[in-house]
Formats: sequence, C-alpha cells, structure tokens
Amino acid sequence: MARNTSEGIILTIDVGTSSIRCLAFGPDGGILESSSFDYAPVYHTNGQVRQSPADWKKGAADVVSRTVHALGEKKRGIAAVALTSQRASLISIDRDGIPLHDAIMWHDKTTSPQCAEIAERVDMEKMYHKTGLRIDSYFTAPKILWLRKHFPDLYARADTFLGVQDYVAYTLTGRRVTDYSQASRTLLFNIWDQCWDGEILDALGIEAGRLPELLMPGTICGSTTSEFSELTGMAGRVPVVLAGGDQQVAAIGMGIFDQHTAEVNTGTGSFVITLTDEPVVHPRMKTLCSYSAVPGRWVAEAGVLTSGIVYKWFTEQFAHEKHEQDGSRDFHSMDKLVAASPAGSNGLITLPHFKGAAAPFWNPNARGIFFNVTLAHTKGDFARSIIESIALEVACNIKLLNEIDRVNIENIIVAGGMTSFGLFNQIQADVYNMPVRKDPHTEASSFGAFLSTLAAIERYTSVFSAYQDFSKNGPLEKYTPDPAAADIYRTVTAQRTDLYNAMEAGGMYDSIPSFEKKLRLL
Repeated sequence: MARNTSEGIILTIDVGTSSIRCLAFGPDGGILESSSFDYAPVYHTNGQVRQSPADWKKGAADVVSRTVHALGEKKRGIAAVALTSQRASLISIDRDGIPLHDAIMWHDKTTSPQCAEIAERVDMEKMYHKTGLRIDSYFTAPKILWLRKHFPDLYARADTFLGVQDYVAYTLTGRRVTDYSQASRTLLFNIWDQCWDGEILDALGIEAGRLPELLMPGTICGSTTSEFSELTGMAGRVPVVLAGGDQQVAAIGMGIFDQHTAEVNTGTGSFVITLTDEPVVHPRMKTLCSYSAVPGRWVAEAGVLTSGIVYKWFTEQFAHEKHEQDGSRDFHSMDKLVAASPAGSNGLITLPHFKGAAAPFWNPNARGIFFNVTLAHTKGDFARSIIESIALEVACNIKLLNEIDRVNIENIIVAGGMTSFGLFNQIQADVYNMPVRKDPHTEASSFGAFLSTLAAIERYTSVFSAYQDFSKNGPLEKYTPDPAAADIYRTVTAQRTDLYNAMEAGGMYDSIPSFEKKLRLL
C-alpha cells in the first residue's frame, strides 16, 4: 500500500528502564519531534530494585506535552498514540486506580524464595510447556506472591496487578488492559491458548479477576481521556495502541520476521530474539518463548540481565573525566581506553552477573566476577573485559536458540544504546563469528511501535507490509569477524565456562544468600 502524505502523525511512547521517550512519526516515517524524561530505579543493598509509578505517570504526561507543543499546529494531525515498554515489572493498583507500592522491577531478585513456592505447586516442566517460561524471579508471578507474603494488607487491597505498559495505558485511557506479549512475561499466561491459565492461577491462589483484560498486541485499547488530552495539549481524544513488550516490538522495527535472523538488542540488559510461526521450546528448557508483537507469531528468546548497565556502572565509578555541562562521566574517554586494550583483555575475564544470571545459567545467586586480575592490568582491560563479557554471554544464548528444532539463526542484527560504540559491534562479530549488521534505527522499539500502529489503524494490512514500505534503504553498518580475534574468543569462552562451572560446583553461589545475611547481622 502506498503512503498517503495527507495521513496523520503517530506518537510512540517507549517506557524504558532509565527513561521514557515520545517520538512523533510523520506520514513518511521520519521523526518530526521527540522528547525524553529520565529517571532511574532504586537499587537497594538487599537486592531489591524498585521504582515509583509516579515516574511513569509524570513522565508520560511530560514527554507527550513537550512533543505536542513542539508539533505546534501539526498536533491536529495526531492519528494515534502507541505504547511499548519494559516487561515483567509489577504495579498493584486499588479499585480507584491508585498504586499501592513502588513497582517491583523486572530485575529485582528478592522474590527468588517465591520461585521455590511456585515450583512446589506447579512442576517446572509443566510451567515451561504451558507458559514458555522457566520459573524465575524475573517474571511477575513470584512478585505477586512476594507481595502477598510480606504485605498481605496491600495484597488484599490490590484490585488489579499491572505491568509498566499496562499502567501507562491506564494513565492514558482509564482502562485496565494488557496485551499477549506482556502477559507472556507473567508465568500466568498460556502461550498456546492465549489466555490466563486457570490451572496455574488456581495452584498459586491468584484470582483471574485481579488480572488485566487481555488484548491482541497491536490493538487499539481505547482513547486518551479528556483529562489526559487537555493536560498534554492534544487537539482531542486520540486512539491508543498497545504495541507490546519492548523487545518484541524492537524485533518488528529491526525486520526480524523469520527464524533465520535474530536481533541482539543491548541496553540495560541484552536480549536475543527470533520470530517463529508457532510456540517453540528448548529441549533442556534453557530459552524462553513468548507471544510476539506480531499477531499470530511467537518469539524464541534468551537474555542477559545486566550488560550495558555494567559498563555504565564501571564508567560512572572509575572514569575521571566529566562533561562540563552536567557533570556526568565521559563514556568517550572510557571507550578510548577499551580500544587500547587487545582482544581478550590481556587475559582478564568478567562474568557480568551483577543481578544474577538468566540464560544460559538461570542462577539468581550468580554474582559479577573479575577473574585472573594481575598488577599488569589496566582500567582499559577491565572495561574491555566487561564489553567482551556481554558478547560472550549473548553468544552462549545464540547457540542455545539454535538448539531448537525450528530455529536456525544465520544473521544477526544489533541495536540498542551500546551499539553506538562501533568497537562493541566488531567485538560482537568476532565473538559470534558471523557477520553483524547494525540496524539504522537508533530507536528500534519506537519504530516497531510505529509500524504496529499503522496496521492497528488499518493503513496497512500487516506490520510486514508496513515494514517493507517504511524500512530505510540506506546501507546498514556491517562488521565482519576477524579470524584471529574469533580464535581468541573461543579460548576465552572455554575458560569462562570452566570458571562459572567451578564456582557453581564448589557451592560458592549457593552460599551467597547466607553470607550476605551474616554480613547484615554483624
């Protein structure tokens, strides 16, 4: 379908871990205006990761208001607002829609004890084959059970359990809804039947009536309320589309439409995703399967919980140079130190498990490790070893996904904030030992939400046709593996695998909870 330049503007709201962004896409797919609102979760020493829902309510109004204001008279052409967000965080609201507690964030690990409770009630294999997920604190169900155990009064008052996208949708429309792709991250959704699973809900004692209404991703869930439209300066009430989970939506924006191509999206964490035409499971239950942001499709995926955020942490702690304007640490100076360190970081190895490990290890007690440190190592070696550890962990996940019968990843497209550092992209090519292409869209999730909305408001028959019409024709940045570096990383992979296995076999990870508890009591 050809584009009609008289058609309107689409606003996308992308709710990330460190900011919320609003982009205004014009009829030709170009970005007319944009705005962002920064925030950060609170990382507690006991492993809790929490954030005030007010950040998202205030942030959504702020970014939409500023974007609408920048559009001026063009705001009358706004045709729809699309939502995409981080996944698997928990916000409980009462019957009046008021949040009862700070959001329990997706990378909060203090709900691990509830995973054991879930496993006692629902067999891991049954859970995996129903939901496509392992029983892990990353997902929503353990967070709900944690709330019930530790704050029964708040649990009793909770009328609806929402995710972040769901809460923003409620803020905009007043409706308590979610979509299949977000529901897929709860441990409560049956990916085969596309419904809340009654057997699991009964086993866990969670009432279906306290969960949001389920909608297909890429669905209009309502319109902005008069209050929100007036607050943000929109010309009237506007349809709101649930585009879906940020990683699934980014896959649309990056053109991941078959099982031979995968996205590697690296921001706070890293995610590897490929598209399938039916639910798929790993023979050893090592990868995940969720509903896609494309109706009637699924994604096979694996993730690294902490990747880009580890490099950010290291830079903030150890970079000396600061920007004159805002005093933030200078990543460019740290990047230069990374470039001065050779492939393999002079033998220094990092395990980036700063908030536990997801695939391939699935160990909530895993911790970050710098190994083989000597007096000869430099700051650049440490920084490079962190970046290499991200790619090395992702490479393990690509290998796991290729163990699934219907998956055969041969092409890698990379995106996310970390890919602005070209050397990281080259390291990825060397570690994966396959060509890597960098997606031209710096905002893959927002672009995917834009494409999803074009289908939702029926300008296109599908997101596939929208992508074909709007994808950029300019050359992708390409990175070809260096055989010598690839050999080095094969050696590093074997050593870091032995390191992790030795730590696990020696009981070091299992001893972490009691060790930390003793320290708090001293």
